[in-house]
Amino acid sequence: MLGDQAEGLRRLLAHNQPRILAFLGAYPRVGVSSLLLNVAAGLARIGRSVLVIDEHAGPTSLTTRLAGHVRHELLDAIQAEAMPPRVMQRLADGVMLLPAAHAARRFAALDELNTQRVRRFFGELPNLPDVVLIDAQMPGQVPSFSLAAQEIVMVMGPDKAALTDVYAQAKKLHQEFARRQLHILFSRTEAKEADNLFHALVSTARRFLDVRLNLLGVMPADERLQQAGRALQPVIDSFPHSPSAMMVKELAARIDAWPVSEQRLSQPADLADCLLRSSRLSGNAVSI
Repeated sequence: MLGDQAEGLRRLLAHNQPRILAFLGAYPRVGVSSLLLNVAAGLARIGRSVLVIDEHAGPTSLTTRLAGHVRHELLDAIQAEAMPPRVMQRLADGVMLLPAAHAARRFAALDELNTQRVRRFFGELPNLPDVVLIDAQMPGQVPSFSLAAQEIVMVMGPDKAALTDVYAQAKKLHQEFARRQLHILFSRTEAKEADNLFHALVSTARRFLDVRLNLLGVMPADERLQQAGRALQPVIDSFPHSPSAMMVKELAARIDAWPVSEQRLSQPADLADCLLRSSRLSGNAVSI
């Protein structure tokens, strides 16, 4: 009984603490942005509010694919002292998209005036989201918001080149940013093949890195997922009984069971501080 009460108290106190996840893709990229969008939809389906931060630019970015040509993004809003509705877009019930490709690179160099504008921008949000999903760039190569995340998800496919790339990224995240736990999510991969690749990756990491790798899930090579992606729709809406939709629901449930952020965010402006710190740290890597 006491254990149940303690757990209930922890959940009550953690109610406003968001889970912050960064999704990084191995080369070759295998639909990382689409996978993130599906996870966002899965979390919204179980009642979580989700903020998707897109720090990619170009025709294949989530923002461009979903919204077409975007005239304004987060950095524009900060410089113009505009409010969130100018740049944030509603993707579905419970899911908001924040384009931030230029902001992710420029936050590291903002002066005090613009830093305060960032805090005011996020301070205008009505609430902290339950979950923040960052479609991230690899930190260290460019400034990135990924280090604001408590958990980093590495997405890879069945190509063996991805194995080498994920290991290289894990090494960089450990040696330059002291990350000691990463989650592996396979996309468009058969279960047996994913199991073999994951065990090879874990074996190598154990020998050379002090990094714990967790298998988050395996998204099957499901044509329904591709069809939904071409229609820019979450697979759980278009084909709710497909194998990929079942996996999306499972991923959402697993993520929802993770501990909430330990950064003790009490108000939306605190999220701005996390993003500002991440941009500065990720552009100034220090080896350990």
